[in-house]
Amino acid sequence: DGAYRFDLDRAFPETATQEAVYEYVGQPIIDAVLSGYNGTIFAYGQTGGGKTHSMIGPDGGSSPALSGGAAASQEGIVPRAAQQIFDRITGSVPDGAEAFPDDTEFTLRCSFLEVYREQMRDLLNPANTGLKVKELPQRGLFVDGLSREYVTCKAEVMAVLQAGARVR
Repeated sequence: DGAYRFDLDRAFPETATQEAVYEYVGQPIIDAVLSGYNGTIFAYGQTGGGKTHSMIGPDGGSSPALSGGAAASQEGIVPRAAQQIFDRITGSVPDGAEAFPDDTEFTLRCSFLEVYREQMRDLLNPANTGLKVKELPQRGLFVDGLSREYVTCKAEVMAVLQAGARVR
């Protein structure tokens, strides 16, 4: 009948901090990813609804906070997730988590994809058109042809996001 049903887990008040949103939404998903599960944090909503603010922070990634400035408390889900990932793989182990074996190697890559009006856009390579979602048994779901940049620290993740934000 064309009707959609969505379950609402939680609505945050206007006074909610970026940290509170991350602790509820992001941290459990990143914990699961670091334990070997797939995880996705997806922002959906109308233009001007706060998706970029929630996911990246004020100014959509161009603020000093995202470059390590004084307003780090305003960081959104993505920079906090990057920090959590790099903290964990470099040896900071939270209570209840197991340390990775010493011989564990990590490869991290960052992409920036925008979906607008059912069209996918590679924000790291705007000339990259015709992107398609595919699924392979060995790889799972992925966007075929999407640019992926190797990253070794949170600052590099933020640099990739800043480069993509300039294209938006």
